Amino acid sequence: MLYSIRSKLILSYILIVIISLGFTVLYFQWSMKSILEQELIKQLKIQSETYSGFIHSRMSGPDDFSIRAESVVSEFVENRRNTLNVYDLSGNLVASSNPTQTNITLPKEKSSEILKGKTIYWYENTDGRRILHVASPVTLVSLSDNQYVGITDLQAPLDQLDSTYLRLKNQLLMAIAISVILTLLVSIVLSKKITNPISLIAQIARRFAGGDYSVRVFYTGRDEIRGLSDTINEMAERIESNIYEILGEKNKMNALLSAMPEGVIALSASGEILFLNEAASRFTGISIENNEKCSLFKSWSIPEVEEFFREREGKNTVITREISVPPYVFKLYLVPFGEDHDSVAGTMMIIRDITDLRRLEETRTRFLGAISHELRTPLTIIKGYIHTIIDEDEIQKSEFIKKALNTMDEETDRLTRLVNELLELSRLRSKKLSFDMQTVKIEQLVEETCQQMKNNAARMNIELTYDKPDTETEITADKDRIKQVVINLIDNAIKYTPSGGNVRIATGMAGKNWFFEVKDNGMGIAKEDLPFLFERFFRTEDKKKKKLVSGTGLGMAIVKEIIDGHNGEIKVKSEEGKGTEITVLLPANY
Repeated sequence: MLYSIRSKLILSYILIVIISLGFTVLYFQWSMKSILEQELIKQLKIQSETYSGFIHSRMSGPDDFSIRAESVVSEFVENRRNTLNVYDLSGNLVASSNPTQTNITLPKEKSSEILKGKTIYWYENTDGRRILHVASPVTLVSLSDNQYVGITDLQAPLDQLDSTYLRLKNQLLMAIAISVILTLLVSIVLSKKITNPISLIAQIARRFAGGDYSVRVFYTGRDEIRGLSDTINEMAERIESNIYEILGEKNKMNALLSAMPEGVIALSASGEILFLNEAASRFTGISIENNEKCSLFKSWSIPEVEEFFREREGKNTVITREISVPPYVFKLYLVPFGEDHDSVAGTMMIIRDITDLRRLEETRTRFLGAISHELRTPLTIIKGYIHTIIDEDEIQKSEFIKKALNTMDEETDRLTRLVNELLELSRLRSKKLSFDMQTVKIEQLVEETCQQMKNNAARMNIELTYDKPDTETEITADKDRIKQVVINLIDNAIKYTPSGGNVRIATGMAGKNWFFEVKDNGMGIAKEDLPFLFERFFRTEDKKKKKLVSGTGLGMAIVKEIIDGHNGEIKVKSEEGKGTEITVLLPANY
């Protein structure tokens, strides 16, 4: 209550009144005292000069000064309550209206100043009483020039004036007290009138804070509080409208998320569940009800999920991972959300069920593997018969038959390569092909491979160069498979680079990883084709010749499987018509 606006207003009013009246009373008291004293001095000066005149008019010579002075003093005693003293030129008392004042003298400094023809006044404290003295010189009438024969000293006690001051002071203090009381009463009424609407607004604001936006402020005044009330009412209407709109959008979003086949879980930065839809509940077994603030990793205890979530920490990008949770195979996406790009308030986990897709792919892989395996034997037999027939003398005599058999032999070789690559890719995808991991001096392997590929590049009129670093790097890898990757990437660069072009090879360290980079200035890859580069049977079209470049379309798919099997990474940058840059990253040994 002491710190309320009402208390502050009341205290302010009272302080203003006290300060204003205090200064007014002090000034009034000082000015009244000064005015009264000056008026009294003025009257006493006139009386003192009058008594000096009386003595002056009655004297016939200096000798009768004492007699005339006593006569005037006796008349003063009969009519006045003040004291009249008459002194000679030496300051000795000649006559006094107060019998108790005898043998007193006038101070020399006062008499000297008076005998210069001045009427002066001064104050004296006698027995705790203030006495006002007003003194005038007495002149001799017979002389043309002023000749002073004595001094009249009129004394007035200031007891009555001081009591008047005291009464006035008490009355003024009483007026101040009454004013303060009246001010207190008026300020209570006024402050209540001012603060009541504010208290009402505060109560309504508290209801706003509690979520009740249906209340309104009703104030009929025409002051600033009316404007505040109207503003608060308008704000409440807007907030209420926005809340309804947000609730509508939330309901739409909930309906959309509930209808999604993918599972959606909103997580806090620490992994607590903020929201999950029906699909996520079905995949994880977590109930939609009563799941707020529950840890996802306790409710869905899959180590890979928690490891995947922790992997996102410190990153503000979308990351994905495929996990197997029998009987499901899921692809998980982690999408950070927050107030800005620098702060992550939480993460949205999207769970996509790819079980059927993986089963279909596995079936297709098994089918391709089986077909490839079944085709190898017939192709070997066909190739053997072709070579047998070609070696016959009669066949050698017919150029047409010989040419046809050579074409059949080449196509059989191409089909055999396709079958072998399909079989190899199938084994890589099914994890049936193990890697022979060993320590490899990788720069030496790249250099040897480049030397082997230079003849092929020279035949195509393409410059192949390798910027070998000064230091040799060792990695743990399957030497043959990594060589297969290097050959495939260099061969593709040569194949897709026109005559007169160049292919640059570079290796080195990038942080903790070893990198292998192939850069050409060939035809490049269209932007829309880049996402399909590692798909099986994908081949880039030569835009100038309007046809696909020769090949099986399996090389890059095999490269991707080998690199993934070595926990590596492959990146592609390409611009159509300007060339392609492919970078392979593999963990290095230390």
